[in-house]
Amino acid sequence: AEVIIYNRNTEDREQIAADIAKSRGLTLIPPYNHPHVIAGQGTAALELLEEVDNLDMLFVCVGGGGLLAGCSIAANYHSPKCKVFGVEPEGKFWLWFLA
Repeated sequence: AEVIIYNRNTEDREQIAADIAKSRGLTLIPPYNHPHVIAGQGTAALELLEEVDNLDMLFVCVGGGGLLAGCSIAANYHSPKCKVFGVEPEGKFWLWFLA
């Protein structure tokens, strides 16, 4: 693996990744907004829905949105009455801001 250090306040990580992928002839797969990633992350909810009958609520961590998107699609298909909520720890924004 290679770790690329960047300044999150002045540099764009997505542009950095795109530039590296282009210069090295690589395919860039986004970590959260790619259909295959979303489908894969939806299997977390699918496994739960297979274990629990008539699930009425599902609380899903929010990061980039891929897990929430995938879980929402799976829940909507397998348990249409299940309400899905995106959640994150209280104070998360401030922890990121201080980092």
